[in-house]
Amino acid sequence: MSKLKKRNPFTTIDRKGQTLRRFFFISSALLATFLVSACQTNEGSGEVTYSDLKAKGYKTGKLGASRENPRGGVGWYVSGNGERYWCVPSVTTVRIGADRFGVFRLANGQVYEVDEQQFAKSLRRDTSDSPQLSDIKAGRPRSQDISFCHKV
Repeated sequence: MSKLKKRNPFTTIDRKGQTLRRFFFISSALLATFLVSACQTNEGSGEVTYSDLKAKGYKTGKLGASRENPRGGVGWYVSGNGERYWCVPSVTTVRIGADRFGVFRLANGQVYEVDEQQFAKSLRRDTSDSPQLSDIKAGRPRSQDISFCHKV
């Protein structure tokens, strides 16, 4: 009695020994994932830009922890017209006063002071556009300091 090999249902061997069915299955799954993610919009998610909220006259609170976010993190509550939004920062570097520089940790809002020249040299990044830490904490972020805002 001969032993029969189990055949994988996702592979079909063609004349050259290539596995075509697996390739087509994986590539079609990746294509479908890409198309679904490309077609999604933020309309139903409640996400808006910070500049839109500021243009409508919404007020920004001080930097603090989110009470609704189970993952933690810091950000700002922006409220007005009976609505409330949570805005997540995109700030990674801050100026501390006139002559000091720091790295801002988004998870808990801590700032780690670093040497600005060494930081800029190692990352090849301009640090002149970093916001003041006092402005970030007081609730005066710039539009580019905020990643996104969502309704809470």
